Amino acid sequence: MNTAKRILVVLFFSMALSIFCFGNFISVFSAEPPQTLDMKEVKNEDGIKGVTVNFFVKGKPEDVWKWIGGVEHLGKLFPAVKKVVKVKDVEANTILWNYTLKTSLGTKVFNVKRAVDEKSFSVKWKRTDGDMNYYGGSWKLISSEKYPGWVDCTYSNFVDVGSLIPYFLVISTSKENAEAMVPSLRKMVAGN
Repeated sequence: MNTAKRILVVLFFSMALSIFCFGNFISVFSAEPPQTLDMKEVKNEDGIKGVTVNFFVKGKPEDVWKWIGGVEHLGKLFPAVKKVVKVKDVEANTILWNYTLKTSLGTKVFNVKRAVDEKSFSVKWKRTDGDMNYYGGSWKLISSEKYPGWVDCTYSNFVDVGSLIPYFLVISTSKENAEAMVPSLRKMVAGN
């Protein structure tokens, strides 16, 4: 084989190897989801305005679930949560809890019915009485098909404190709480 042919063969295989490596390089880095929050203002089925936040956490649903399935870690996720006390079992997987929140709107105390579905990694809650006109929301965790090794998390929170407090104050507080909660949850799941 003459020198020109050898050079062409080497160049061809070098180019093929480069394309293969570059393709694997891109696929490795595109397998990580965005670390930003997809936050939207929405209304729930009761017509209450609030926020829904979609974000990703590295791990499995059960890794995230252990931090959000119960109430014992709520104070770490949401610093406004000062105390949560069990009132009574309502039915299977549904418990009435008494919440104490310290917010920019003052201390709020109310009861919340919290229903947990461990099989589908979801939680729903809704105020039953006490301060605030409405307090409700949910969590939903799904293994991401697009990003293996990541959990697609959806958190929703809906609050109505009454007509005396402007909506923009309520929604900005909800957004700030969500923005602070996500990095805390990621650190907790990562063991930091």
